Amino acid sequence: MNNDKQDTIVDLIRQFIKGKQYFNTKALKDYLQSILKNFNNQTVNQYLSNLKKNREIYSCGRNWYSTIDKPFILDTEPVLDLIHLLNEHFPFLQFTVWNTRQIISYYHHLPFKYTYFIYTEFDALIPVFEFLVGKGFNVYNNPGKQIVRKHWIINDENYIIRPDISESPVEGTEIWKIATIEKILVDLYEEKDKLYLMDGSEFKRIFYNVIFSGRVNIPTMLKYSYRRSRGRIRKEFEKLLYSFKGEQGVVYNRFRRIND
Repeated sequence: MNNDKQDTIVDLIRQFIKGKQYFNTKALKDYLQSILKNFNNQTVNQYLSNLKKNREIYSCGRNWYSTIDKPFILDTEPVLDLIHLLNEHFPFLQFTVWNTRQIISYYHHLPFKYTYFIYTEFDALIPVFEFLVGKGFNVYNNPGKQIVRKHWIINDENYIIRPDISESPVEGTEIWKIATIEKILVDLYEEKDKLYLMDGSEFKRIFYNVIFSGRVNIPTMLKYSYRRSRGRIRKEFEKLLYSFKGEQGVVYNRFRRIND
């Protein structure tokens, strides 16, 4: 390949990247194919690697890149006391936790109180429920809409216990784990209606505020969204990601982060 064509590919890649917060290699190569008709995949991959070294783009999962330089940093402090409490009483129990307070700065309308989520093995739901009730917490054991509608106390901190979901994106030790932001976004989407936490427009604000304020792992989030609901949530997340201009594999930031 001559130098002129090499320069053309680099320029086209940079042109494609401009204005995009996230993109995958398939979308990029489809774009190049529409213009060049013929190019070397390995050459494109090498240019992407060079752009990473130059910090023009950043990896955000397999075959995905972002122009956002900083990864999303999740605040873990709000769940540390709960982790300590559970781990002390159930030292061999595997569980995952997260709390809406961890992402409270990305809300538009602040909730009255915070909601804790605890995911553990099915046989441990009742023991964990009884333990937390005994400690005076307002706890719900895997509640459905009907239970929430009748018994939800909106002015209290609520603790929701759910069965664990395999292959969830988490971080931590072999015993206790904290949900990553990718898991939190997917879980929040599913729980917002079950628990009447927020409407769809509020979730959209949180979603966009999060993914544009720091780099998230798009393929991890999409994979988990598929496992969480056998594809239903993934379809909704793809609509959120690709709705602007309708390009599959490309995420534009046409939203500014809203704090007020």
